[in-house]
Amino acid sequence: MTSLKDSFLQLFHSSNKQQEHQSQGVDEVAMFRTSFTPLEYASPSLFFVLPSDLASWDDADASTHSLRLYFLCGITEQHNLSELPRNIHISDADIHISNQHIHIADHQGYRIKRPQEFLERYGHYALRVLTTFMDKILSDSRGKQPSDNRVPSSVSSSDTTHGLSEHNLTPLLNKAVEYLKDLTLPKQSELKPSAAETREIGQYLELQQGDNPFGNLFRIVSSDRTKWMCHTHSHEYLDDQALAELGDFVRKQGGHIDVHQGTFNVPLATKEHMYKLVRLLEGGKQVFDISLKLGWGPSEADVTYLARTFSSIKVVALEVDGVTRDTYPLNHSERTTDIFANLVLREKAHLVRLLNYPRPQEQFIYTGRPGAYACGFQGVLPTEEPTVQWHTVLSSLNEFKNCVVESVPEAIKTYAKGLPAVLVQHGILDVRAITIESRDHWWISVDLQQGTIPEVKLYDSLFSMDLFKTGTLRQLTLHFIDPETDLDLASILRANTSVQELCVMTQAHSVFHDIESFHQIQEGYPESLLLTLFEQSAGRQRRILAQITMAAGQTTALEPGAQEEKHLRFAGLDFVYWNLDYISAPLTDRAAAVLDRISAQHPKILKSFTLDVSFLSREGLAFIQNILQRSRLEHLQVICSPFPLALSDALAQAFAVVQWLTIKSLTFSGDDIDSWLQHLELQAATPQLLQVELCGGPSQSLLSHGSVIFLVKLLYPCPLVSLELQDVRLHDSGDLNLISRFMSGDSGLMHASEEGF
Repeated sequence: MTSLKDSFLQLFHSSNKQQEHQSQGVDEVAMFRTSFTPLEYASPSLFFVLPSDLASWDDADASTHSLRLYFLCGITEQHNLSELPRNIHISDADIHISNQHIHIADHQGYRIKRPQEFLERYGHYALRVLTTFMDKILSDSRGKQPSDNRVPSSVSSSDTTHGLSEHNLTPLLNKAVEYLKDLTLPKQSELKPSAAETREIGQYLELQQGDNPFGNLFRIVSSDRTKWMCHTHSHEYLDDQALAELGDFVRKQGGHIDVHQGTFNVPLATKEHMYKLVRLLEGGKQVFDISLKLGWGPSEADVTYLARTFSSIKVVALEVDGVTRDTYPLNHSERTTDIFANLVLREKAHLVRLLNYPRPQEQFIYTGRPGAYACGFQGVLPTEEPTVQWHTVLSSLNEFKNCVVESVPEAIKTYAKGLPAVLVQHGILDVRAITIESRDHWWISVDLQQGTIPEVKLYDSLFSMDLFKTGTLRQLTLHFIDPETDLDLASILRANTSVQELCVMTQAHSVFHDIESFHQIQEGYPESLLLTLFEQSAGRQRRILAQITMAAGQTTALEPGAQEEKHLRFAGLDFVYWNLDYISAPLTDRAAAVLDRISAQHPKILKSFTLDVSFLSREGLAFIQNILQRSRLEHLQVICSPFPLALSDALAQAFAVVQWLTIKSLTFSGDDIDSWLQHLELQAATPQLLQVELCGGPSQSLLSHGSVIFLVKLLYPCPLVSLELQDVRLHDSGDLNLISRFMSGDSGLMHASEEGF
């Protein structure tokens, strides 16, 4: 039976019309495949040399041996691995690379300066290019079309720009092969040039004004590989109109663009310029290296917009100057990931560089294995990208990452201490820290001086806790709900007495439960601890709800003779920040005690409150009374469930202190609305009141005349108020007229919904 892999290989080979290439020359051709990664910044690597002028060439006189260099368009037809099922492994030997579309670049060639030095470095390689692609070079000069008509030839005998024809090319090729074979050249010149060596070819080329050293080829980044192709064959990756519009914009702003290298830098004076640039990039297809200077003092929202916008625009490298610690804080505890690292994790960028960040003269660079993990480097780093061999750096970091995954603390420490020396070898100096983030799983910060891991973020609980018991942890961030059920946080805190901050994702309705849980976990911890709670949300940006300092060594144990109320007050908690302006879930006595302490420190935060006494005792209602008295509520909802008569006076006292002057909407809902209204008494007018709702239960709550009188007193001072009655019935039919009469005023009769009557 034919395997799935064999079927795909047969399908591929059957589409190749030149079967002889399968048995000869495959290795020779494969050597020239353009396989550099984008971060290697390779220049064109397919080139050959010819005599500049045969008429003046004298074999015996080296001074007449003038040479010209010609580039080849590097388009190749090869199997598209991305279209194969993931469970099929195809080795390099299975892949045949066709040279049928390789042709001379649309350029007249370059006169070579210092030809002897050039040939010592590249001579053997140039000869191999000639002998391997001789047939294509000759057919190009004759204007032959490729055998596969799907890809048209970029040049012909009538429109060639390289100036070579069949008449003059044959003797030039013969002389070039003869000359190069007779030279005694270093063996290493046989090898394909490295990425760095391809960049150095330009120093040997004589350039005319306005010329480029790339043979009019375009750098095309596709499938994480770099190709250099002519304009015709790169049409899939270029949009001439979009490039023209982008070029006009960049030059108008005082920037520079090189469409052949796929690079541009541009200063942006306003956020409107940033918006326009984004629109231009979204309309193009070329993958660029981009350098931006943000000159208007961008806000954090501007920086976030920029980073998130580039999540839909693929780039090789993104460089940004103008980001500060105020607009992009170093402490990203509330984020699921650093938004710039996310560009690498989501395969939208190979490298992101923040200049003068977090301090002037420093940089923060994100790179990594796109789609797998991202690394961040903070320190003094080279300004010229090609000086750093990032693929080599990442290979070293990959071993370190594996140690983290395997949770081997001693190996982690050893690697961390050795990393600075590795980085210095690559020109990366004075690195303060490295961050490594695995997509959707974990994030760590490494102190290179100490060889320690001071900060960790977890996105799920599927991770060994041994890593966090090294005694060096200072901050732990948990991006999943109810962490105490998944992690032994108490043992982590005992092992890391230097922990200063615990950051936890939560939900608004469980904030008080989490505060209590973590307060118990911290019992007996010798140091003060900052607990940061941030809200779970669909986006990657999280809203901080609270920051609470838990004093060292505090305990919730009762002292002899202490009252339960004192126990509930959670001594040692300092709510340094609170941003939860609404309470919608029922409170317990303990939660009410916590909220009482919060409202004492932040009395103006709470704007919306739902009162539900289902889990409250008299002590809890005393805390509620304090909260209602301090707060300036705008929206109050009362859940009217049955309550013990013993609590009626406590409820009345709580309502008596409500700051009615600020109330804009009031809602009573439940089956027992009438009982609640009869126990309430207004202590002040409600001039700001705009909406009152009574929402009864399924049995349609019955309102007594006394409750209607309460409503009339509530509505009378409010000429703009609207009243909505749902699932309620009036005990006295005349009460509806009473309500309507008191809702009439200069502003006109307000409408009341009578559903359920």
